[in-house]
Amino acid sequence: MKETMGETTEEKMIELEKYLFFAKKEDEYVISLSVITKKTAGERLCLPAKYRGLPITEIRGNAFALSDCLSEVVIPEGIRKIGIDAFSYSSVRTVILPYSLERLESGAFSDCADLEQVVFLGDKVLFDCDVFRKCPKLAAENVMQGLALSCDHTKPFVDNETCSEVKKDKVFDWDAAFRDDVFELALKYDSFALFDKVRVLRKITERNLIHLLPLTENAGWSITEECVGELLDISLKNGFVEITAWLLDYKNRKFGFKN
Repeated sequence: MKETMGETTEEKMIELEKYLFFAKKEDEYVISLSVITKKTAGERLCLPAKYRGLPITEIRGNAFALSDCLSEVVIPEGIRKIGIDAFSYSSVRTVILPYSLERLESGAFSDCADLEQVVFLGDKVLFDCDVFRKCPKLAAENVMQGLALSCDHTKPFVDNETCSEVKKDKVFDWDAAFRDDVFELALKYDSFALFDKVRVLRKITERNLIHLLPLTENAGWSITEECVGELLDISLKNGFVEITAWLLDYKNRKFGFKN
């Protein structure tokens, strides 16, 4: 059965329907094969999260293997597994992996000569040591855990030299988690949907990451008056002048100052 991966418009969705094959698995679907072309893929390819009203939970092995038209690929929230050699020998350069992802199987992104950046928006991904085998442009610092929101913790990491071994001693802290580019991607693809936004805002304030607060407002986050008060307490306690000023301005604009 052929079907779609979509970007932002219904027209684009309909155009892409003939380039994906889906297989039904109980009350969900899996992507089993792609025949996407360069013309339909474009610069950024956002795969669909649902098909016929049911969630898509898996990309099967070899589904995008040998595809020469991929550049940036966004895997949607809801995908839990990416199968063996799913994107092997493809032209993908950047891949954004969702919070929901639980498993990357052997060689999922192996032999991708142009792969330069991988962003994990979750913190529970398990993967085999050869997931990124023979990806010469992929350096360890470009395999990022986008949102380590549970706590600072140890997580497997791709070896900087060979991209074929997994290190278990690389700690992802909140500073790394809130890199500007990763944070903006997370906002753009609504990857915070499953997170406690108050906790994210609290961590931004604790780390004095003033440049990220306006991004949350631009993305439509609504900070309650109670939350603003909590963040002000944190910023004042630590002497964060710029964050304090931004929060006071936000409080004035949204709620007005109260005696």
